[in-house]
Amino acid sequence: MQRLNPMDAQFVDAEDQDRHASFAIASTAVFDGPPPSYGEFLDAISARLPLVPMYRRKLRTVPFRLGPPVWVDDPGFDLRYHVRHTALPAPGGSDELSRLIARVMSQRLDRAYPLWEYWLVDGLSGGRWALISKVHHAMVDGVSGTDLYRVSLTSPRSLRRCHRPTIGTCPMSPPNSRSSVAQHSTWPPGTSQVHAR
Repeated sequence: MQRLNPMDAQFVDAEDQDRHASFAIASTAVFDGPPPSYGEFLDAISARLPLVPMYRRKLRTVPFRLGPPVWVDDPGFDLRYHVRHTALPAPGGSDELSRLIARVMSQRLDRAYPLWEYWLVDGLSGGRWALISKVHHAMVDGVSGTDLYRVSLTSPRSLRRCHRPTIGTCPMSPPNSRSSVAQHSTWPPGTSQVHAR
């Protein structure tokens, strides 16, 4: 069990006070080449989740609100709830992708579950596909917010050098620009080039 820090607790309180407020953040990567199947993508994420245990935790309110909410392991965690699969309508350009991102971000994350979603998006023009990451700000900060992204886009060989199930023990340096992870990553690792949006 881990308590929310005061600033993150304020984000959660702000959402409680305004049903239209959402403190989810998103990032999108567009990949060249054929997309993985939904099953392949689920398997890849499942294999990497132990490196980012926060992604299996959900918020729980302290009785009578005598303290900030706490993070607890979700005993009913189901990866298929968090990893979604969809396709863009033709022609699969920037406008269609932008509308999908807007729709995804317009829905608040359900606090009954860990506060994140991945969207595997097929049907982009030019034989491309995309990955949308949606995570609640209270769960991550600007650096750790890339943890599952970074782990997902890291080669299995690099992941094998990790000895404990926390991202901080992996030999991966944080990105030095907002797009450096995406610009130097491939999916599956070693196959197709990815471009940050």
